Amino acid sequence: MKIKFQRLIKEKVVQKLEENLIGVYLIGFFSKNKFKVTYIGRSKNLKRRLIIHSRRFKNHYFSFTILKNEGIAYKKEYELYLTYYNLKNKIAPSRVGRTFCSLRACDFEINKLLENKSNGC
Repeated sequence: MKIKFQRLIKEKVVQKLEENLIGVYLIGFFSKNKFKVTYIGRSKNLKRRLIIHSRRFKNHYFSFTILKNEGIAYKKEYELYLTYYNLKNKIAPSRVGRTFCSLRACDFEINKLLENKSNGC
């Protein structure tokens, strides 16, 4: 499955999303024909959140996935968080209610994993 990235500008977000959609998103930029993810997030209102990010992340692109509920969105965000490194959001995704993510290790282990990735391991 190929991920489609679009320019992160308010007009594009308004065109692509309705209000109050739950999901996860990636923000990044192209460098030497490769896409570098710089930020991962989730929201109960993707449209509103991405409009806010469009003011902060100039010359960036975004992709999103709409999901059924916040619990599923949390699990997907955590999976993405562990997949990418050198992110601007250094804090692991916060849990939603009683949702438990089997991917989540203790903070020490996560930080160790991120340190190893950034050191080229």
